[in-house]
Amino acid sequence: MAVTVGCHHLPGGGSGSGFKPSGLIHGCHFCSFHHPDLLSVPPTSLFQRSHSTPCLLSSASTDDDVASVMIVGGGSAPGIHALVAEAAATMAFGACPVPSGTGLGSAYFLEDQSGDCVAVVKPVVIDDNEQLAFPSSSIRACETGAREAAAYLLDHGTFAGVPPTALIRISHHSFPPARCVASIQRFVPHDCDAGDVGPSRFSVSSVHRIAILDIRLLNTDRHAGNLLVKKHRIDNNRSFEGGDITTELVPIDHGLCLPELLDDPYFEWLHWPQAAVPFSDQVTEYVSKLDPFKDAELLRTELPSIREPAIRILILCTIFLKKAVDYGLCLSEIGRMMTRESYRLEAGESVLETLCKKTEETIEAESQLSDNDEVDFGEGDERKECQFAMDCGDEDKLRIPLLLSKKSLDPLQEEEKEERGKGMMMKSLSFSARELNCDGERVQRSKMISFKSKSEEEWKLFLERFEQLLPEAFEARKRMKMKLRLGSSC
Repeated sequence: MAVTVGCHHLPGGGSGSGFKPSGLIHGCHFCSFHHPDLLSVPPTSLFQRSHSTPCLLSSASTDDDVASVMIVGGGSAPGIHALVAEAAATMAFGACPVPSGTGLGSAYFLEDQSGDCVAVVKPVVIDDNEQLAFPSSSIRACETGAREAAAYLLDHGTFAGVPPTALIRISHHSFPPARCVASIQRFVPHDCDAGDVGPSRFSVSSVHRIAILDIRLLNTDRHAGNLLVKKHRIDNNRSFEGGDITTELVPIDHGLCLPELLDDPYFEWLHWPQAAVPFSDQVTEYVSKLDPFKDAELLRTELPSIREPAIRILILCTIFLKKAVDYGLCLSEIGRMMTRESYRLEAGESVLETLCKKTEETIEAESQLSDNDEVDFGEGDERKECQFAMDCGDEDKLRIPLLLSKKSLDPLQEEEKEERGKGMMMKSLSFSARELNCDGERVQRSKMISFKSKSEEEWKLFLERFEQLLPEAFEARKRMKMKLRLGSSC
């Protein structure tokens, strides 16, 4: 296979990123596109390739035997160009991607000449745009790579520690299609994963930081297997077995975050003792500075393949998180409000889902009153029909509005009714019990809430009414927690 890597010289005799040109190497260029649809456009004067870093796209050949790497999403994030350049150089020296051999998804390691792993590449399914990543998921398999990149983009200041990740198009004979879209993530040396170490080893700070990201992205697959553990020895004169050590958690595998429906998240950390500890001032300050609408614009610009319903889930969950932290709720309380409770192997609605439905009720009732010229709704208006009965499981008290119960809430159902059962990708290592009932059947996605059909005005009104209902829901959660404490002390 003809593989070349070169360095395009910059004015003044410098080079793009420190790679010295060889006499046997000819000009190859590094491409960075913000939209995958532009990948088929041949290089012209209108599409100038980046001169900043080398890569493996030959300017003279497009044959499948020429390895190439091109950034197609998330390229503006820190460290991405350096990561891709290093991966490209590794392939240029003849390294072949090595299958990971673990997990249920396809992942490949890129190793340098010393045998050290540089990056992890995960090809995504691109032959069927409607194929789902998992039977009960609302995430298409072809969009899991974009979500991997989104997690790094949204981890501002590497607060949670997501390794540099981007969406690329890579050409190499090792991959099933010679040219494919994939996510690339910098490999993080680690000792084990969280499943091999008890949670008592983890710091409160690291758990809280990762959990904040999971809540914002409504991560449906945060299990112990995708939390890497790096051990740091405190006493250099003693071994790990005999000396004190600290552990660092590194979150990976974010392909099943940002669902298009209000799905049931899976948070491994929910029952860890760290989740009951109040947030530190540093975490509280970080959350207060989060801007869900700015994050939404970032995704629309950098990763346009992520659809609007998923972006609205990000906005909703970030608003919910910010208000909950500001109200003084701890991590376990927030996580439980977002997670469906199971009774006798049957999953009930989460508090977040109930809030969304009651928001629709409020808007519908307000609209009916407006039609009768009797609307009188303000921030100080205490409406009894919006009261929460969170201490009671009687579903009769929840009036499902006509618009939510009349027809399926699943916007993907009609699009995928012929394809959703074919060739599903499984989760990386495990999945939560929520996807299966006692008979192993799929959870009905048609009952999940979607914001796809809302206009911008309707979405804005929904968020306004949603925020108005939050204080009452948070207060009810605090009262319930107090009752549980009093009951356990008796």
